Amino acid sequence: MSFLSKLFGKGEEPRREPFNMQPTAEMMDKNRYCLNSSESLRIIRLLSVAAVFFLIVSCSSLTAVRVEGNAMLPTYKDGDRVAVNKNAGSIERLDIIIFHYPEDTTKTYIKRVIGLPGETISIADGKVIIDGKELAEPYVDPDHNRSGFQLHAFRVKTDSYFVMGDNRDNSSDSRYWGSVNKELVIGKCF
Repeated sequence: MSFLSKLFGKGEEPRREPFNMQPTAEMMDKNRYCLNSSESLRIIRLLSVAAVFFLIVSCSSLTAVRVEGNAMLPTYKDGDRVAVNKNAGSIERLDIIIFHYPEDTTKTYIKRVIGLPGETISIADGKVIIDGKELAEPYVDPDHNRSGFQLHAFRVKTDSYFVMGDNRDNSSDSRYWGSVNKELVIGKCF
């Protein structure tokens, strides 16, 4: 007795349906997600246009600048090239920014953001105090921070940033000419 006979009982052969060439609903549902060549080309064109648009926007918001001077030692030295994002969004403490010098907007400077809008900055014995708390600054080389500059309770304007160079002994920054208005910021380095 064959396996099928055992399965269906007393030697009866199973009833076979004739082969049907019509697609089932399940097959139609699966084919609904297949693309023909014109749809594929349309999607490829759309993705290509999106990629070109992205590159144009990205390239117009990115630029490279050359560092002049040693005010940012040891982070950047004279002649280094730095990438700058002109559409940087929000600026946070310790970000390095490029901006127009407040006293002569034809000049551009690169500095680190130390104080944010509305904060109170003090400097004593080479240490920066923000709203009563000392700022940890591992990027500052003690050999470049010996000037003994003192600043007592400088209040950062609500639309500005307090910026300083990492080379504190050789940096013209907010300690000398005040805070940088947000409107003067060109972009953020990365």
